Amino acid sequence: MASSQDIPDEEMRKLIITNTTVGDEQLMALARDRGNGMQNFLIGKGKLPPERLFLKGGDIYKAPAKKGNGKRVSSAPMSNEV
Repeated sequence: MASSQDIPDEEMRKLIITNTTVGDEQLMALARDRGNGMQNFLIGKGKLPPERLFLKGGDIYKAPAKKGNGKRVSSAPMSNEV
């Protein structure tokens, strides 16, 4: 039986990628950890005020809820012609 040291690096890489599964929970945890890390870096080393930074949670692909009554106001000049 061959040990993992006998398998060439490229073949080992392919085997690892093929046999590794990552779920949504793990991806969300990774994203949250990266976001927290960046936020801490920007506050600490970047000297940005914390109130200017936020972390987006939830489904980033979901469209935001519409605000207001849905009516638009046009800023185009109105014609006086009837």
